[in-house]
Amino acid sequence: MRPLGIRIRHYRELAGLSTKELADFLEVTVNTINNYETGRTLPSMEKVVSIAHLLSVTTDQLLGYYI
Repeated sequence: MRPLGIRIRHYRELAGLSTKELADFLEVTVNTINNYETGRTLPSMEKVVSIAHLLSVTTDQLLGYYI
């Protein structure tokens, strides 16, 4: 299973969004997004839900749970 950060970056890039755009949507810094994507820190579950909503994926997809 790929780490959450890699999936965030993958789906962000598929959606055609920059790290700045994602950061602005989540009201965090670009550095925070970089930390999520590199696995240095993990987003809260609230942020995971917001990221999934913005990127038009399910939280299961974002978290790596495939049915």
